[in-house]
Parts: sequence; structure tokens; C-alpha cells
Amino acid sequence: MEDQRRQKEITYNIYLSLNPPLVANAPVIHLVGKTGAGKSTLGNLLLKTSENPTFPVSDNFVRIFDTDGLAEDTLEEIARTIQKCTHGIKAILFVFEAKRFTKEQKNTINGIKIFLGEGSLQYMIPVFSHCNKKLTKDPKYFRKSCWNDPIKAFVNSVGNRWAVSPNVEDFPSDNRVHKQCLKELKKNISFQYMEYIQTNSSRRPERTRNCKNCEGSETAKRIR
Repeated sequence: MEDQRRQKEITYNIYLSLNPPLVANAPVIHLVGKTGAGKSTLGNLLLKTSENPTFPVSDNFVRIFDTDGLAEDTLEEIARTIQKCTHGIKAILFVFEAKRFTKEQKNTINGIKIFLGEGSLQYMIPVFSHCNKKLTKDPKYFRKSCWNDPIKAFVNSVGNRWAVSPNVEDFPSDNRVHKQCLKELKKNISFQYMEYIQTNSSRRPERTRNCKNCEGSETAKRIR
């Protein structure tokens, strides 16, 4: 587990080496989703495209936390983040492939609602990954032609906020479609700000409340 966490730090630190030291109380964006859904890819896209900031945080820092798949430990990892971050969670990005909405994903969302409260949904943003060129270029067509009833219900439950994670092989960072996709995501992230998610301490596992080494897969980048 420690090796996996270290690997994530290495992945993100490619763009951290030239930046100032991290700020411990910066607001947090949490990445949630199945292994292989594209969470790390999305995290890197956000970190590498901050030249024109669109989410107004007072201390000019945003921290990104990646979670390991959709295991039960995901909720504990989110709880640890909430416990130690004075600015709380700014957004929960639920990353999943542009395919059918699975029972496993639905159960994870229900778990987050139970663990963090029903209100946490207003800070969750579905992000569709692995979309083909047509779906990425035309989000309206994607929504109208490809979403099934469970996906429609999920997106509706989070305030109809959603985004597409562009495939960099099809749409490089200087491409108009790439920029537009990330612009929409950042707009959704800045839409609301969660001062602090309060969790019921009786629901937290003891090892979560007493965690002494919770840095995990933390990463951050200065938003200039």
C-alpha cells in the first residue's frame, strides 16, 4: 500500500518540483472512481493547466487527493482528509468511463452520502473519461444519445453538474476542445465551496480518527 501511495506522489510531483512548498490548510479536491477510470490522468490535467485560474481560493493553493479504487478504504481516506484539512473539501470528482453506470459505482455514492451526509452530493461532480472524439467534441450529443436512466438520475442528483475528461492523444493541451473541457470542469468546481464536511464521529473507524500518517497520495500545485 505504501509503495502505491509513493508511486502516486511520484506521478504528480513531476509538476510540483518547481513550485513553492505546500500549504497544509489548502482546500481539497478529491478524486474518486474505479482503478483505471482515469483519476490520475485527470489529476495531472488539472495540475498542468492552471495558468489561467478559474477556481477562486483565497490562499491560491489547491490540493488534490487520489483514492485507491472504490474499496471501503476510500471512505476512510476521504474522512482522514476532512479531519486534517481546515479548509475542508472543495469538490469530489467522481471519475468513471463513458459506459454504463455500474452497481459498484452506485454503492460507492450511497456510501459517501451515508458517511458524509446527503449534503455532500452538492459538491460531487461526475467526470466522464475515455470518451471518443465525437462525444468529447459535442457534450450535448453525448448527454442526449448516450446516457441511460441511472446516469441521468445520478447527474440530476448532484445538481446537473458534470464534465468530460479529454483524451490527450486526441486533444493535446493546446487544443480548443481540451481547453473547453477543463474550463467547464473548473467552472463546476468553483460553483460551490464546502467550508467543511462534518462527519458523524461515531461512524468513523477508530483507525481513521487516530491516524498518525495521513499524507497518503496528497499533492498540490500553486494556482498562479
